[in-house]
Formats: sequence, C-alpha cells, structure tokens
Amino acid sequence: MIAGRLSRAPGISAHVILRACLLSKPKAQIADIEEILPQLRAMYNINPTKPFIRFYEGTEGVRTVTNDLLTVTTGAYYYFGSMDIQFGVEGREHAKEFVLQRVSRGIKSYSIRDRQTEVRDELFLPSEHLLRYVRYFPRSAPAAGILNIYVYDGRVAIISSLQEQYALVIESREFFEMCKFIWSLVWDISRE
Repeated sequence: MIAGRLSRAPGISAHVILRACLLSKPKAQIADIEEILPQLRAMYNINPTKPFIRFYEGTEGVRTVTNDLLTVTTGAYYYFGSMDIQFGVEGREHAKEFVLQRVSRGIKSYSIRDRQTEVRDELFLPSEHLLRYVRYFPRSAPAAGILNIYVYDGRVAIISSLQEQYALVIESREFFEMCKFIWSLVWDISRE
C-alpha cells in the first residue's frame, strides 16, 4: 500500500485516491466484458441441434471467409455469384493469390455465374488447369452480382458486395444439404 500524502489538502490521503482508482478499474473492465459478451456467448453456444453462425465485417472479414475456402477437406466448393464481388471487395492481387493457393491444394471450384457480369480475366474463366468449372444461369441473374454464396464442408458462406462488405458463415448440416441440393438443381439447368 502507498503511504504518505499525495497532496497537502486535509483529509485526502493516498489511501483514498488508491481506493477510488481500484474501484473504478473493475467498472471499466466490466463494461468492456459486457460489450463483447454477446460475441463470446455466440462462440460458445454450440449445440449439436443449432447452427453455428459467424459474422464478419469489412475487407478483412471478407478475406477471412474467402480464406476459409482454402480449408476445404472434400476437395471442392460450389458457389453462386460473380467474380466482380471478389475483385471489388478483395482486389485482383488477393483474388489471384487465392486462386494459386486453391490450385496448389487441389481444391476444385464449381461456380454458377451470370454471363452478363462475367469477368474476362483468364485466371477466373473455366479451366481444367485451374480446377475451375463454370456454368451460367439460363437467363440473366442480376442478383448474382449482389453477393456470392459458397457451399462447402457442411458450411454455407455468404460474401456481400462492395457496398455492404460483410461475410457470414453458417455451419449447419441441414442448411448445407438444402443449399447443396438447390445448387445441384441450378447446375443441371445451367449452360456451359
């Protein structure tokens, strides 16, 4: 404990000041904990009957989810969307690096896109060498330029456009199975 007086004012001792400081610290710490508590509860509220949902914001959040695709264990991921979104949010260099890493890991990419918004970049067009298989919606699909939906390894990821810049991953076997079924139906009617 600190002994002595901090000031010559009568009645104010180091003990009083120290006590006030110590009492205010827990209040600030409690406020900090209360601010992040909902996120902590979401992380640890894992129940086998509930989906696990992660939400990310900004460019870094989008990159986090994009990089999660590099952890695919089934050898492939499937998506609806547009390369414009990946270019717009992450930039071409990051998108290029992602493709090179995906190919080096042997992960195939199956995509259904809108032909009207297709990016004419060799790196993102259909290619056996790049393990990229692409079909196009049977008619124009402007919504494909709004966000990308990825289906992989029991998860469904959603990456928004440049305007909203968020990403979401839902881990749910049932939701994954339904989205994969819908994706397969659309793949079957889509054009090469």
